[in-house]
Amino acid sequence: MQVHVNNESQCYDDNVKVTPNSSPILFSLLIFFISQRPHFIIISMAYVTKWEKGRLTGRNLEKGIASSMEKEIHLFFDDTGLRKPNATLLERRDRMDCFGLGGVLVNGELVDVVKSSHEIFCNKWKISYPLHSRCIRGTKENFVWLRNFEKKNEFYASLNEFLLNIPVLGIATVIHRPGYFERYLERYKEKAWHLDKTAFVILIERSAKYAIRQGRKLRVYFEETGKLEDRRIFSYMRELKSSGMPFNIDTSATYGRLKSSDFKSTVIGTPTRGSKSSKLLQIADLYLYPMAKGGYDKSYRAYSELMEAGRLIDAHLPSSEKNSHGIKYSCFDFQEKGGT
Repeated sequence: MQVHVNNESQCYDDNVKVTPNSSPILFSLLIFFISQRPHFIIISMAYVTKWEKGRLTGRNLEKGIASSMEKEIHLFFDDTGLRKPNATLLERRDRMDCFGLGGVLVNGELVDVVKSSHEIFCNKWKISYPLHSRCIRGTKENFVWLRNFEKKNEFYASLNEFLLNIPVLGIATVIHRPGYFERYLERYKEKAWHLDKTAFVILIERSAKYAIRQGRKLRVYFEETGKLEDRRIFSYMRELKSSGMPFNIDTSATYGRLKSSDFKSTVIGTPTRGSKSSKLLQIADLYLYPMAKGGYDKSYRAYSELMEAGRLIDAHLPSSEKNSHGIKYSCFDFQEKGGT
């Protein structure tokens, strides 16, 4: 694959964090309450215990992983593009104007294999910083050394071999923003959803469908973006488990929509946030751009090579199921009719 320039949750990845929004100031407040109200001690200790449990790193928790991993599929996803349907986008050389959420599905028992492959690749290239797709494609920041033509070709060939041979499946929801604006924003005005809601619920539903077919549970990890954006992700998951898919029942019936009970029984806990230093989230980032670009150009080399290698979920689905179980390209019909 060529890269072109243009708290129920278990956590096993080294740098995926299970850290609540807590502050040391809270502990000072706890001490004050304890001194003023002795009966508050029980509540305080319960909070401290919960906080201490939440702050454990992935490396600590790795030791506690049991055979249940063999019954799980883990989704790691990142985002690309702008979330607001009416946000102004500067001209891009790749001519893309989309928002997407996506990444990779990994069988629980294979995560160590994927992590090991990542470590081997980075050690080979003496890379101690995240494999960031945008910086690699743009030869920027830590990857400015890729402006050397010979090094770039050698690195891309090695990166292709790494990404095409790890046991993962790419999956995503990609929304063409001008098409979304044309179809929904004019109709619903200020009531129109943020693009991340549409992208998230479809991504989770299709990942859950895959997990159900495999007889496994689904565990979800995502790269942190900001407090507001992350809170929305947690909120969307709660809504899926309490109310099911938010789309009109009549218009979405052909997609084989899951019920709230399906999400409750399949998706484990709440999504877990991770940073750019997470190995699996770096891989999600590297997979997402080719999938997004594939919505605009199916001949894009990175996308076509992932498909040929069987590394995208669409490569394993019959044509009749791609529209309901595969990578979702939303509002691209507007782009096909000549929209920008």
